[in-house]
Amino acid sequence: MTKKKQSFEESLAQLENVVGKMEGGEIPLDECIDLYEKGVKLADFCAKELDAAEKRIEKLQKKSGGEFETTPFDEEPDEETSDSDSKVPF
Repeated sequence: MTKKKQSFEESLAQLENVVGKMEGGEIPLDECIDLYEKGVKLADFCAKELDAAEKRIEKLQKKSGGEFETTPFDEEPDEETSDSDSKVPF
């Protein structure tokens, strides 16, 4: 039987649970260290999932000719491609 890949949301919920237990201060040191190791793995998984999602996100930008182009999520539009009519007056 194949193992189902854990979702980002499930991993984040588990990470929050781990942090909550550690912050409570009611657990023995050995268990705290084990939880810390689990938390590091969960945090790494969540960071990788977020990075992969960010790379997939693209926004559409309307070019001056009325056509659309895709650009990376973190890339700002060129000033020369935006119409002066579409700028907000304030």
